[in-house]
Amino acid sequence: GHSGAARIGLGWNRGTPPAALRDVLTDRLATTDHFFEPMAAGVRGDVLLVAFAAQGPGMQQWAAPCAAARAAGVAVDALYLADPSNSYYLQDPAGGWGGVRYFERLIRAHTAGYARVLLVGSSMGGTAALLHAHLGHRAVSFGPRVDLDLTHGAHVPAEPRRACTARVRHALAVMHARGGRAAVHVGAGNAVDMMQARLVAHAPGLALHEHDTFHHNVPMFLEREGLLVPLLKRELLALLQG
Repeated sequence: GHSGAARIGLGWNRGTPPAALRDVLTDRLATTDHFFEPMAAGVRGDVLLVAFAAQGPGMQQWAAPCAAARAAGVAVDALYLADPSNSYYLQDPAGGWGGVRYFERLIRAHTAGYARVLLVGSSMGGTAALLHAHLGHRAVSFGPRVDLDLTHGAHVPAEPRRACTARVRHALAVMHARGGRAAVHVGAGNAVDMMQARLVAHAPGLALHEHDTFHHNVPMFLEREGLLVPLLKRELLALLQG
């Protein structure tokens, strides 16, 4: 595309960008699918934050809120995830459509040993947070795409595209059965996002939060209002106190 703000789906390119381009590409190109950042080397944190990147800001989207939570005294480790193919975490590194299984194995490998796991994501990352809700104790999803037939999923083949909605509902049901809770945050003025959110609004254990904005990027809106970090802290504290 021609937009300077769009991140390019490079696929699973190994390594990091060339030194001359590193600062330019860091937040627009996903060249790897995960990065684990413990709060302190060799020490397991009280909570693991599993943060799924959206299409635009790459893995850096959740780094600042996570750092703010740590500064407030929450011992949180972070697993940052990205989809280098920009395919709603449905594609695997081999180019097939086994992404759900691929990312589930990746997440399970990191969540083992944690008694508290919080999943978070926005837009495409919000979809992934719901797809894998059963792997955590709480999931927070901002402006997710639940039904890819309705919006933004034309590049995904029909079978995985249509399986996405059923998988989200199944993951939420399993999460609820295990005592977990999910929250979906959406801009009340965004008709498309509201339509998508209503598809899961009645899922057991899920709370729908409508915000006074038309923006699809709800975390950006909340950050500008000074509300994003407090929201994340509340979610982390609810896990610690639960």
